Amino acid sequence: MSWCFRVASSPSSGAGHMVRSLALAKSMLAVDTSSKPCFLLDDDGTDWIDAVEAAGFTHVAGTSPAGEWTGAVLDGYAFTSYEIESLRKTIGGGPLVCIEEAGDAVDHADLIVDYGCHRSGDTAAGKPALLGPTYALLDDRFADVPARPVPPAASSVLVTFGAFDSVNATGLALDALAEIAPDAAAIRVTIAIGGRSPHRDEIERRVGAFPGDVALLVDAGDMAGLLGDADLVVGSGGVSLIERMALGVPSVTVAQNDVQVAGIAGAARENATRFAGKIDDLTPEGLAGELAALIADASARKAMSDAGRKLVDGRGARRVAEHLCGLIARPPVAANAGT
Repeated sequence: MSWCFRVASSPSSGAGHMVRSLALAKSMLAVDTSSKPCFLLDDDGTDWIDAVEAAGFTHVAGTSPAGEWTGAVLDGYAFTSYEIESLRKTIGGGPLVCIEEAGDAVDHADLIVDYGCHRSGDTAAGKPALLGPTYALLDDRFADVPARPVPPAASSVLVTFGAFDSVNATGLALDALAEIAPDAAAIRVTIAIGGRSPHRDEIERRVGAFPGDVALLVDAGDMAGLLGDADLVVGSGGVSLIERMALGVPSVTVAQNDVQVAGIAGAARENATRFAGKIDDLTPEGLAGELAALIADASARKAMSDAGRKLVDGRGARRVAEHLCGLIARPPVAANAGT
C-alpha cells in the first residue's frame, strides 16, 4: 500500500497540519509496513523535508504526483479543486481521507477525521467519519502519560502559539503576564516561537523589557519536554491543545482564528482547558485575570489535568491508522504521470 499525504506545509500554515499527519503516517507504517507514506509538500514547505526523511518517508513537490497510490490523506484548508481532482486521478478508486477541524462539509472526502472534543458519532455531513478526541492524531510520546503532580501555585508558565502565529497572540500573552509579574515574582515564563514568526523582532523586544523571569526559545525541538516542565500553558487551539490535554497540562487557550473556536469551546465544556476567547476580543488585562486565577487555584488545575488525560490517551493515531489500513482491499491503481 502506498499512501500520499498532501499536507499544508508552508510556514504560514503553521506546524499543526504536518505534526498530526506525520503522527498518522508513523502509525500507519507501524500497523502495516507496506503502507509506504509519501508526503506531497508545498513549494515552500522544504523546512519539513528533514522531519519527513527522518521518519523514513519519501517526499515529492508539486500538485500532481505521478506514481501508484492506494489512497490519499488531505490535511489543509486552501487546496484548489484542481489539486483535489489530481489526487482523485492519482489514487484511482482508492479512498480520499480528509483531516478536518473546522466542522465544514467536505464534499470530496470519502472519510473525514475530526478529533475535536465537540465531535462524536460516525458520520459528518453525510460522510463516514472518525469523530472525537479518541482519534486525536499524536505521536507515541503522548501515549498513556501518567498523572502529573500539581503544585499549590503554578510557578512555571509556558507561552506557545505555534510556529508562525500571524496574529501575534504571543505578544498578547506577554502583555498579560507582565501585568501579573510584579505581584508574582516566583513565576518563570518561557516563550516558545518559530524562527519564521513575522513578529519575532517585536517579541524579542518585549521579552527584553519583561518585568520578571523570562526565557525565549526559538524553534524548540522538544515541545513534549517543554510541556512536561510547565505548570500552566497559555496557548492556541488545534494540535497544541490536544498535546497538552494528553500530557495533563492545564491551560488557558486563545483562539487565533475562527477554525479553532469550536474545538477549544468543546474542550472547555469538558473542563480540559479554560477558553479565554478569540484574540480580537481579548485585552491583556482580561487575559491576566484568567491567568492569575488559575495560577492560584490548584484544585482547578488538577481537575483540568485529569479531564484532559481522560479525553486524550495519545493512541488516536494508531486507531485511525488501523482503520485506514483496513479500508484497502485491492491493489493500487496506476496513474499517468502529470495527471
